[in-house]
Amino acid sequence: MPVTKDLLIESSLNLAWSHWTALGVRGTAPAPSTAIDPEALLYLTACLVECDARLRDEAADWWIRYEHHISRARLRGLRRRFSEQIASKLDALLELLHTKTRTSGKSRLEHLNTPARSLLRMRCVFGASARAEVLLELLTRRELMENGLTALALSEVGYSKRNIAFILDDLVMGGILIATSEGNRTRYRLADPDGLERVLRPLPSVSGGWHFRLPILATFVELAKRLRDRDAVVQGIEARKTFDTMTSNIVRARITTSIPTAIAETYWPELQRWLIDNVIADEGDSGHRIARMIEGVWVGPKQEPQRPDRCTSAVLPRISAHPMNDAELLCLDLVQVPTVQPADDWVWAVLSTAATTTYTHTIGLNQQEPWRFVTWALGQQRTYLVECDEPLPHDRIARLYGKTAAARARADRPAIQLRLRATSEE
Repeated sequence: MPVTKDLLIESSLNLAWSHWTALGVRGTAPAPSTAIDPEALLYLTACLVECDARLRDEAADWWIRYEHHISRARLRGLRRRFSEQIASKLDALLELLHTKTRTSGKSRLEHLNTPARSLLRMRCVFGASARAEVLLELLTRRELMENGLTALALSEVGYSKRNIAFILDDLVMGGILIATSEGNRTRYRLADPDGLERVLRPLPSVSGGWHFRLPILATFVELAKRLRDRDAVVQGIEARKTFDTMTSNIVRARITTSIPTAIAETYWPELQRWLIDNVIADEGDSGHRIARMIEGVWVGPKQEPQRPDRCTSAVLPRISAHPMNDAELLCLDLVQVPTVQPADDWVWAVLSTAATTTYTHTIGLNQQEPWRFVTWALGQQRTYLVECDEPLPHDRIARLYGKTAAARARADRPAIQLRLRATSEE
């Protein structure tokens, strides 16, 4: 589809309609495969209603009938992730929703037994409190359950750290969670994830992370409205400035694909495509990417790093890693390989020891040459010195790197495992 000046707004409207329709609003948009986040959706809707009056009217119809499913505490908790301008627009929208009396009456939410409505279903069971978000996060990030999640990580769902701490203590005392000390941190995991899933299914394969992704999208929707009919160079400069302010949010959303590097005249159209592919795209439908992967380039001896338009190399840190903070990472080596699936022509796959003599960087590393991995996915250029670590048997991949990584690795050969050490080189 050709890029238009309103492409991002049109795509954002499609996303909003998809989520509202899945919540029971009159419409035909397909439901997402991830869990819908109604509070974050309200903030995005506040940015879009001036572009689509029908969206405003149908959201009002849903609100009148099902407002009790919304968490007011979480609406307040998410406010700090949006600009003051967007927060003010939400205030105006909520005031309108409260006062609107004539609506279509077509919204229907008779049942909650779909993956998209899983958060609402958990609120019906556990109340409209942080319990629902915490449990959904744990149930949809099962690959992390071997090590568990910290209170800090779980507080990212949109409630205060103090609130989350009380909830976690209650869930531990109630036997739902198990707490394990790790140095000065405590990690939490589900005591019986399979049993809990049997009670609460159907669940999405991933939560969606919309509490991180929709603040990013709403910011650029507001920018798109301001940039209408502006000069292409001005659009590019303003878009890049806005992107730079959102870098930390993008990293927290676990979006680590290479960002656009186009010249100013074409930067805004390229950034819109990037936002559609990486922020709007349904995470549960992604056949290419592996969650947490970091894209970059391999740099050999005496070579200088060149930032490409699109990366064809990547590494996958261990589940327990914190790439933004850790100076050393154990990773799997990822490459793009062809696939016979008609919808895709390639997929990210885990390199095995069978590929040691296949790729230039693996040949060099095997010969102990000084190779580096350079990435721009963590907010700025970051360079790692790389050496081979012990190969990893297939039966250990899922526990250390996740089930998706295990599914993308050869079962008959160990996976190549790399040790990356951050340097000050830029």
